[in-house]
Amino acid sequence: MQSGKTQPFISIRSVRDALDSMLYGAKSTSPVSNPLLYLLLIEVRLLNPDLPDTQIAREHTLNHYLANCITEQYVHVRQSNSLDFSTQESLATVHSRIISERGFPELLAWSWLYHHYVRVDLAIHAEMFCSLADLNERTLRRYQQHGIRRLTARIVDDERAARRDNRQRRLLNVVAAHIPQELLGER
Repeated sequence: MQSGKTQPFISIRSVRDALDSMLYGAKSTSPVSNPLLYLLLIEVRLLNPDLPDTQIAREHTLNHYLANCITEQYVHVRQSNSLDFSTQESLATVHSRIISERGFPELLAWSWLYHHYVRVDLAIHAEMFCSLADLNERTLRRYQQHGIRRLTARIVDDERAARRDNRQRRLLNVVAAHIPQELLGER
């Protein structure tokens, strides 16, 4: 751990709050409302010189990252079950796609996260999703909780990978700084 700095804590609650802020905007006016905003993987994405390092840029970057994670996982689970996927579909096609996902609990969890948080333009609310997937709302909440736990685990894995890569980069920079210049010039 770095001395003097605390590391952001990735929790199911912080992931749920970040997902809710995607839909409803920030609940808190505090600039440090969600610890996910300060993850290293978000910091790395903010290194783009075109993006200002502001709270709005952090929130946008986090929202974009979460939407990408959910979409990737949803597509992966659909392909694992030999089901096709396209983002350019009509509402009727999306309805039939949700109907075809019945009986696949993992797929339904990611499908609900995808349709609820990423594809808000489709306006698929809980009652509609439940009727299409032949679920009751309590079961849908369990699937949603399962999906959020899986998403949290994905974020933890991505953050660990970002920290590992950052440590390797810093180590290579330290080693390169200690190599005599005459050795570098002989190549």
